[in-house]
Amino acid sequence: MRQWYEFYSQKYQFVPQSVAQLPWGHNRLIITKIKDIEIAEFYCAETAKNGWDIDELYELVNNTNTWIEEEKNSYTVIGVNKNSQGNALQMANYFYETGIFHYTQPNFHYFDIE
Repeated sequence: MRQWYEFYSQKYQFVPQSVAQLPWGHNRLIITKIKDIEIAEFYCAETAKNGWDIDELYELVNNTNTWIEEEKNSYTVIGVNKNSQGNALQMANYFYETGIFHYTQPNFHYFDIE
């Protein structure tokens, strides 16, 4: 409870409604895995609205040999490499088809190793 208060009191005098309406287990999971208040608020609002939790995302990442590069308010950047279950386009389609994401888009980065 103290950790929860300390996390949100950085920005708010009172806990936001989207946070307060979630079960304690969901809140605990979110504040232990996410250190940015705005990202935590996004996951709280989406969880309340769609009935999903952050564990679904982490399970997908673990099952596909991908990783979370960056998380922002409205998007998550997921990285792939040759050990992933597919290339960027295949993984974008896979993550979209789960129904957790409303939109996915592959983004390709090429690195000159020479």
